[in-house]
Amino acid sequence: MKQIIFLIKIKKIDNMIEKITSLLDFYGQIIFYEVFGFPLITIILLSSSLFFSFYLGFPAIKLFKNSLKTLTKNNNTNNTILNSKQSLLTSFSTIFGLGSIAGIGTGIYMGGAGAIFWLVITTIFAMNLSFAEVFLAKKFKNQNIEDKSIECAPIRYIKDSLKEINLLKFGIILSTIYAFLYFFGLLSIQMYQVKEATNVITEISFFKGKELYIIILMEILLISATYKGITGLSKIFEKLMPIIFLLFLLSISIVLLVNITNIPKAILTIITEAFKIDSITGGIVASVSSGVRRLFFSAEAGLGSSTTPLAASNTDNIIEESAKATLSPFFVAMLCLITGLAIISSGVYNPETNTLNGILLLKHAFDSVSPILSYILTIVVIMLSFTATAGITFNAQNIYNYTFGKKTTIIFIIIHFMCSLMTIYLNLTKVVNIGDTFYLSLAIPNIICIFLTRKIIKQETKIN
Repeated sequence: MKQIIFLIKIKKIDNMIEKITSLLDFYGQIIFYEVFGFPLITIILLSSSLFFSFYLGFPAIKLFKNSLKTLTKNNNTNNTILNSKQSLLTSFSTIFGLGSIAGIGTGIYMGGAGAIFWLVITTIFAMNLSFAEVFLAKKFKNQNIEDKSIECAPIRYIKDSLKEINLLKFGIILSTIYAFLYFFGLLSIQMYQVKEATNVITEISFFKGKELYIIILMEILLISATYKGITGLSKIFEKLMPIIFLLFLLSISIVLLVNITNIPKAILTIITEAFKIDSITGGIVASVSSGVRRLFFSAEAGLGSSTTPLAASNTDNIIEESAKATLSPFFVAMLCLITGLAIISSGVYNPETNTLNGILLLKHAFDSVSPILSYILTIVVIMLSFTATAGITFNAQNIYNYTFGKKTTIIFIIIHFMCSLMTIYLNLTKVVNIGDTFYLSLAIPNIICIFLTRKIIKQETKIN
């Protein structure tokens, strides 16, 4: 009898998931509506990056050398929630997640090896779009120094920057839309992170069939990590990120060294597939679309979503700090590039027969060298999943508390857990599509705001 009741509940969950995904598929068809073969949202993001690069005079590129020199420098005033280093690391932690290392595997699966090429090229322009949104986040931030809290930066700067040009009512509407998309976008990205982490962990025989227990443990750790807010998170990230980065860099370097003779061929494959016109992987259109989509999804440039930690530091030099923040998309692109090279050079990728997706594609590349590297990757994935999902949980809870108040936080925790639980029943492609649909939609209200306030940004960020 209990088994029958359980099966009925599972069936109800399946039906609910099917209805939600059907609704999201319809919305996805709108924002991913193809114009000359390119999804609408891809065109918006890419054209905005190009526009602001030329309109602002490529500020991220002009200040790139100086940004590298001052990377560890703190230009902070006395009253600040986070110092420059902490704010950059916290922001980078939410970006350098599975979206970077597993995302490139997904990009290759969807658009072929050529997606790597277009991802790198897009970065040159995306960095300048990122500069504009970070500047707005720092200029129009709302902090509470006493309780070390900060309001969600994009929601605040959309409303306040438009208020400055006498568009307050429109700003309130736009920031509300952004808050809705951001909240559900964060939850869907959390689902992607949890799904990928669970996939890797359950590859170990001991954990097979124990997805529920893994998710419960992850939820307990996440809620505990975000309990003390952004200051508590920054301390965790400050300690964990260097370890994660070094472990991953060491592992990927070994894969590249073992396959060093294959690297020239891998580079040639990436370039030729970037301009290849055939039906195997969808041709050049699929390659460009997938590369651009993964870059904006991983680096979050133009989405405004990584700006809250950056707004938590008070500085005397907003332009310098805004330029420094644009290094995050650059580092993400470089990580995606070396990860892509490792996958292609290892020989696990075949455009005609490839069925591997996401993190599993990278895992097979590591396995081809040594099972030990695969175990290291599992450790990195678990740690990355934790840091990225902790940042996502903080941002989602920040929006929830801003909208409904801190007294109803328990409802948020229940919603958060249910979303993680749903990953057991969803396949990876469906989770990626849901995440991309919601998260990339953030670009629409964010870019509208940046475009309308472009004169303020240009006037106050003039670079010789």
